[in-house]
Amino acid sequence: ARDAYMSDFPGSVDVVPEYVGGIVNFLNSRDGGDSAEPFVAGDGQELADQGSDLLDDAGITLLELSEATDTNAFFVTQERAEEEGWSALSDLEGESLVLAAAPDCEGRLDCGAGLTDDYGIELTKILPLGYASDQTYQSVLDGESDLGLTSTTDGTLDSLGLVVLDDDREIQPAQNLVPAVSDEFLEANPDVADVLNPLMAALTTEKLTELNGRIPVDREQPEDVARDAYMSDFPGSVDVVPEYVGGIVNFLNSRDGGGGRIDLVSDRSPPQIPSTPSRSSAHHSSVQPGISVK
Repeated sequence: ARDAYMSDFPGSVDVVPEYVGGIVNFLNSRDGGDSAEPFVAGDGQELADQGSDLLDDAGITLLELSEATDTNAFFVTQERAEEEGWSALSDLEGESLVLAAAPDCEGRLDCGAGLTDDYGIELTKILPLGYASDQTYQSVLDGESDLGLTSTTDGTLDSLGLVVLDDDREIQPAQNLVPAVSDEFLEANPDVADVLNPLMAALTTEKLTELNGRIPVDREQPEDVARDAYMSDFPGSVDVVPEYVGGIVNFLNSRDGGGGRIDLVSDRSPPQIPSTPSRSSAHHSSVQPGISVK
């Protein structure tokens, strides 16, 4: 995805949601080629500072970093962790283990190479079963693999009896969420920071994990989970949100009326012409900005 939009950013694209390590290392690789030494700082602001020259040259400004971060993580079964006394990856030093992970894990500093070189873990086999995939979960649960690859915001692990081990030697570069904005666009529209920074401040890793878990575990729709999250801070610390008229009206109706739904479109009146398809139901919804009234 990053390869696709970065060809138009900055340019026809003005703002993108990013990860600090992701965008800095993308620019580093793009400018320095495959031989470029990756940035691996575990602190988000430190990593952003290290990549400041790359960002300046690209005409990109990073707004305020969120506390929320989403990096690679490695998990084991809760039962195994309790039996072995494992809570951090350093507890596995000297162990010979099978890892279930993404196909590109071998040789990566934040995956196979990092586990071997920094943690002293002997990986007898890396099974290319995927990143946070059902096959990876099942391989660890069945005992085929000892260790599996996922993310720090994986909300399904607890329900499966799996637990993440702490990356206490910090092989993962910081991946704090951050809005990346075109310098030219930000100069012409400085108020965009006032809109996006409070959204970033409202997010935490724990909150993202809880929200992510509601989709596969509780079978909720992604758009409903996202709306429920930001509406807890709007109006409040969040002043402006992009919305769908049907989505926000029905959300408020359901929240205040106990689950009922207002029918925005009837057979007796023509539907509104949506700018994009409705994301909340079969009802038509136009995109509208929601603005806090103070």
